[in-house]
Amino acid sequence: RLESARAKQDTFLHNVDTAQTRLTLEEASMESMTEVMQRITELNIQAASDTSTSMDRRIIANEVRALRDELLKMLNTQDVNGDYIFSGSKTRTPSFMRGADGIVEYTGDQSRTSVNVSEVRTIEINTLGSDLFSSTDFAKLDELLTGLEAGDGQQIRESLNGVNEITDKLTVAFGKMAGRATAIDSQRQALEDIDLRLQQLL
Repeated sequence: RLESARAKQDTFLHNVDTAQTRLTLEEASMESMTEVMQRITELNIQAASDTSTSMDRRIIANEVRALRDELLKMLNTQDVNGDYIFSGSKTRTPSFMRGADGIVEYTGDQSRTSVNVSEVRTIEINTLGSDLFSSTDFAKLDELLTGLEAGDGQQIRESLNGVNEITDKLTVAFGKMAGRATAIDSQRQALEDIDLRLQQLL
């Protein structure tokens, strides 16, 4: 009976390992996205200044375009098995794809993945791409690019709200992911304590 209990604990610990690996990868990707959005915000503020010339704004547009493309790559992060981590259950499909019309759309689904970490507890381990970005968010970045390329100070200034909204959305998603990571850490500690007691009883 004790051996059976230990076998169950081993299964739960394995699930916790899986969850921690997944959340570590999510955390790294989301931190990078946040850093990219911070840089885009800095560039937006710089370009919004009346002292920025049309040439300055075109140079900034080149960097913003590269950063936008980098965000798309980050949203399509894959794990060691080649699975797309932000696509829900459609793990063989990129989370976001750019259509022929230039519009970027979320191509994953809304499935949440949960793992059993005890007899009575399951924990969600995945963030969906749609929690992080949307077609509208990419359109906001494209509007900023249009303003930068046209040297339109008013449009550039108006884009700042949209850029800030994207960053806020990422911050909320990061907080939820961090909460799941904390729950997994505390569950690991509890499982290791139980495993130690079972070993002492055997």
